[in-house]
Amino acid sequence: MNNRTLKATITFTTLIVGLHVLGYFYPKTLFWGFHFLGFLPIYDLFLYVTLYVVLLAYILIRNVERPLSFVSEFMENKPVIFLLICIVIFIGGVSLFHVRVPLLGDSFFVINNLQNTFRGAHLLYTYSEPLAMGVFYLLLKLLGTVRYPEMMRGFLLVDALLGIGFIINLFVIVRNLLTDPKAQALLFFYVLAAPTMQLFLGYVESYPVVLFSLSAFLLVVVLYVKQKLPFYIVPPLYLVQVIVHFLNFLFMPALIYLAYREWKNRGAKNVLIGMGTTIALAAIILLAAGGEIARYLPQTAHTHYLSFAQTDSRYQAYTLLSPYHMIDLLNLLILIAPFTIFLVAIVYIEDRMSLLKSTEIRAFALLAVPVLLSLLVLKFDLGTAKDWDIGATFVFVPSLFACYAFLQVRGIGAVKIMGLIIATAFLTTLPYFHLNARTESSIRRYKTLLDNRITPYDSRWLALNHLSWYYYYSRDTAGLNPLWRNYIVQNPRDWRGYSTLVKSLVQFGDLKDKMIDSLFERWIALEPDSSRGKNEYASFCLTLGKLLVHEGKLEQALERNERAIGLNPKLPIAYNNLGVTYYSMHDNDKAIRCYQKTIELDSTYALAYVNMGNAYDEKAEPDSAIAWYKKAISIEPGNALAFENLGATYYRKGEIQNGIEAMKRAARLGDPDAKEFLRNIGESW
Repeated sequence: MNNRTLKATITFTTLIVGLHVLGYFYPKTLFWGFHFLGFLPIYDLFLYVTLYVVLLAYILIRNVERPLSFVSEFMENKPVIFLLICIVIFIGGVSLFHVRVPLLGDSFFVINNLQNTFRGAHLLYTYSEPLAMGVFYLLLKLLGTVRYPEMMRGFLLVDALLGIGFIINLFVIVRNLLTDPKAQALLFFYVLAAPTMQLFLGYVESYPVVLFSLSAFLLVVVLYVKQKLPFYIVPPLYLVQVIVHFLNFLFMPALIYLAYREWKNRGAKNVLIGMGTTIALAAIILLAAGGEIARYLPQTAHTHYLSFAQTDSRYQAYTLLSPYHMIDLLNLLILIAPFTIFLVAIVYIEDRMSLLKSTEIRAFALLAVPVLLSLLVLKFDLGTAKDWDIGATFVFVPSLFACYAFLQVRGIGAVKIMGLIIATAFLTTLPYFHLNARTESSIRRYKTLLDNRITPYDSRWLALNHLSWYYYYSRDTAGLNPLWRNYIVQNPRDWRGYSTLVKSLVQFGDLKDKMIDSLFERWIALEPDSSRGKNEYASFCLTLGKLLVHEGKLEQALERNERAIGLNPKLPIAYNNLGVTYYSMHDNDKAIRCYQKTIELDSTYALAYVNMGNAYDEKAEPDSAIAWYKKAISIEPGNALAFENLGATYYRKGEIQNGIEAMKRAARLGDPDAKEFLRNIGESW
């Protein structure tokens, strides 16, 4: 039996390695679960194949019991030093393989959400993981990394700390779950060999918190089953898990089973205490949230589950029974849990009854099965390839369950099998880490995922936004602009492509580029009844108009300001800027009419009053000018420009003392021209 299982293991590990090698030669979209080598240098391929051959030969030829005995004895006898060594190695891995480009998961949505919250633009959006998002918000704020790209350092540090916590939790779990030191070592390293550890390598998402919290919850469950903790701790911690991420409610069957077991074996006391504690905790959380629980619930315009029939939904690329759905699931399993599935299959074939013969295995099964079943029907908002982190987080429990069940069935007689599996798992995980630690390679791979066969329309838009935000923050217009030009070609009826491209051209290009006008006109033609494009175009015209006035191109500035008014006739600043243009052309009467229109639209627009005073001052009507400056000051008492212009008008009129007093007020408000004026006449302020 051992020999047959070992042969099956060799065949399966070789198949997985072969798939990764195939991915090097065909790094296509539909191979997204194993095509990582295709985006890496060729020496990665040679190293990958060589290492597998060497590992396979070593495990088959040499006695792997000896190194395992050394590690397990060290783990048993010097647990603190062992843990410290593991943590140091992990920190080295964080330094070497941390994420360079935050494109995985929700990435830039999380970054923008946090940035906008930090600057007070809106309250924190918590999505489906309120406590997890809240933890990152508080820790990043504490670290002072509230902007991108500095925020990446904050995520890296927080992820690393959570990763250390996860390793410690896992260590305590295996030490309590198994008695044999060799089995403990095998289970410990099997879990750490998974791509799931990517979540602790500077991953920009909430899932590092979710995974750490999940490991803490599982630790409490194991300690309870081993009779080292009372049951009443489990229910409140379950509630915390649900608040960390709402998908954790799927652990309810396991909680019910454990409650039933407790009631049956020890009576109702601890069950009732646990329920009461959980209800009290829920009440405290409700009070802390001010009763606004609805604000923390995810608001979506579509279902989270795949439909049986094809729809015209922008959020669904395929149906539940589509072959592309099967392909996505296979890719996800190959990426995050191929050996977990293999181990479960071996246990089922060799001793299926053992799968449910112990309390630990039953609890693990009830934790794992609902999650696995949900992954079969979930509709991933960003596409399965980009939302891989959901499966990677929750597959932690099935992985632990599968390895534990296998070791219970086979014992330490399966050292060669587990050694080969763990070594191959580490080997297949490294290319994924290496890929995500490289900028250009990860971007090239990311672009292959924007495929309408596996990614719905709206998800492709979101994914492009993530990439464009990276280019935007990097000021890389060579990457940003072609991205959206291509999108416009493929989706000419989607106004969002025009909007994004025009923003890039305005911010990083030449404002006089004729393409900008063309893009705005095409955008507005798509939305003739919407003010969205018109307002953006009007704002651009005003910006360009100010630039043209500064350059002395007044006729062109006039045309731009008039165009802005045509786009939005109720925009006060447009009339004000038009007035400034006429003022620069020394046509003060037209300028005054424009300022009057500005004030009609917004009587609190202080700058229009100042500009009105300037026009009357230019017309040699100082009394009128002074009256308008005073009106500006009455509206905005801290307007330094109004005080400065008032002082200058008084001074020219001959009211020297009034002029000096007004200038002093302007200087105290920080006006540099007023300060210079007072220095020149020997006055202090």
